[in-house]
Amino acid sequence: MNNVMDPDGFIAALAKWRAIRDRYAGMGGVLGEALPYAMDGAGKMVRPRICLISASAVLPDWSSDHSAVSPWRRELLIAAANAVEMVHNYSLIHDDLPCMDNDDFRRGRPTLHKVYGEATALLAGDALLTDSFALIAAVPVPPEHSADAMACILELAAAAGSQGMVFGQALDLANAAGRLQASGSALKTLEQIHRHKTGALLGAACALGAAAAGGSKKAIDAFRFAGAQIGVAFQVMDDLLDDSSNTGKTKGKDAVDGKQTYLSLLGRPAGLELVQGLTAGALQGLKEVGILTPAFEEFAAALCRRKF
Repeated sequence: MNNVMDPDGFIAALAKWRAIRDRYAGMGGVLGEALPYAMDGAGKMVRPRICLISASAVLPDWSSDHSAVSPWRRELLIAAANAVEMVHNYSLIHDDLPCMDNDDFRRGRPTLHKVYGEATALLAGDALLTDSFALIAAVPVPPEHSADAMACILELAAAAGSQGMVFGQALDLANAAGRLQASGSALKTLEQIHRHKTGALLGAACALGAAAAGGSKKAIDAFRFAGAQIGVAFQVMDDLLDDSSNTGKTKGKDAVDGKQTYLSLLGRPAGLELVQGLTAGALQGLKEVGILTPAFEEFAAALCRRKF
């Protein structure tokens, strides 16, 4: 790793991602094809990036060749970044299934179940979710620092489970076929969906970076809140982009399904104003704690500038 070329360790994390992908490919059989297919999609890798940027705010220069950071600490940081992306990929595979959002395209390609069938897609998602926790648990963390690894596992579990993405998906299913009415309560419910789906995992990504870097509870809590705010803003942008061809998903699918979104409930101008407000609140929270870095601020702002 080189601190100039790879200031936040993302290149090293990407190399690990490819190594995991190659290990899956070596399994052979249908899973040996399906898992690499899921990992090869041209995703934005938002969650591992923001995880590592958060880590660098707590532990500057951890990725430098000249850093005094212990090898196990680096390994834990890279494992955390990859684990959160594995959970994200699992969630996309399952969300796209006919029994969930029923989408035929993801990241500009046919969804996994369209290529390999629903049963294989279900199992591929299960594998990614389960293996994400093993990835963190396998890091040889010294006993005196085991709390850092445990904090990472708990953050990921909380974001993915019944109080996080799973609950958010259940709420989202209730939003199918326009069951939410265009009212103030609909907006509150839509926010609850996004806070549990996208917000929870992005919040966990930021908290994971802080926890894996050995950050204080105050820092971990601040990054979790900031990530959750940015996560909602990110999902609002996704809603606003529903009628755009830039998402890699089926254009206008939410509208066709009669699903209430921020685009249908607020319209684009008010939706964009909400995105900016959520992002500003996230950055202000980190600034008040004294851990807002230019890299984090720039990355958060970039998520709000996606094109229609």
